[in-house]
Amino acid sequence: MEPLERNAVRLMVYRMVVVLTFFVSALAVQAFVGGETTLKPFYYLIAFVLALNLAYAATYALLRPLRGLPLFLYLQILGDIVAVTLLCSLTGGMRSIFTFLYQILVVVAGVLLRKRGAFLVASLDAVLYGLLSVALLYGWIHPERLGAEFAADPATVETALHTLAAHYVGFYLVAALMALVSGRVESTRKALGAAELDLQKARTFIEQLVSSLAWGVLTTDEKGIVTFANPAGMRMLGETLPQGWNLEDRLERLGYGGPPLFEPSSPPEREVELALPEGRHLALVVAPLRSGASPVGF
Repeated sequence: MEPLERNAVRLMVYRMVVVLTFFVSALAVQAFVGGETTLKPFYYLIAFVLALNLAYAATYALLRPLRGLPLFLYLQILGDIVAVTLLCSLTGGMRSIFTFLYQILVVVAGVLLRKRGAFLVASLDAVLYGLLSVALLYGWIHPERLGAEFAADPATVETALHTLAAHYVGFYLVAALMALVSGRVESTRKALGAAELDLQKARTFIEQLVSSLAWGVLTTDEKGIVTFANPAGMRMLGETLPQGWNLEDRLERLGYGGPPLFEPSSPPEREVELALPEGRHLALVVAPLRSGASPVGF
């Protein structure tokens, strides 16, 4: 699954969790306060967001080419902005305590869609919040007719301008912050990618170098289980696998009968010589293998 597809699925899952949490909270408040007049608009809002999420899920399932496009994420976030605007209109309009959700959506866009996404969503926030403010100012919408009973002072031109200015500055400041963070993250990711590529090249070079040696080179864990063997080492010991076998068992089958090689009480470095059939001799030098100051094998 591509990163954009994963992000689209995550956004749908997170939205479902938020909506269910909001629904349970509404039920709890209704049980505590009693009655449903105050909370009926919120059930409409929950139903709206659930319908949006179902539409997104159907789109994801049916329109496969759209999954990997940023457009699908933008559509989801746009639906969330509409839902936040409806929520604010029901909870005090321009003085709603839920206007911070606009900034959260800017943060989400910055994380998922980087700098361009953060500024685009900040602009969408500004447009929809501005439309809400103008509609409330001129009386184009009346949330109280839906049953909302949150106190809201009548909007004036002066308060509307001050509120819009404050929120617009907040939207774009958050977008600028997310652009800065996403830029740092992107540069860090590129640096890590270059370092990983260099590490992979170095690892490949070392493996090629060790594999071409005429000497046998093996590494084991602390119990003597081989974790790497070059072709020459496997050929000398009569093994066909580069890892997973017990070196001491193999040496015993070749005639070694000396002290254990991998006991904690063994000397840090030791040398073993074996007389093999056909007049051949095998010399084995065992030395500790460390990662920093910690032993990791031999």
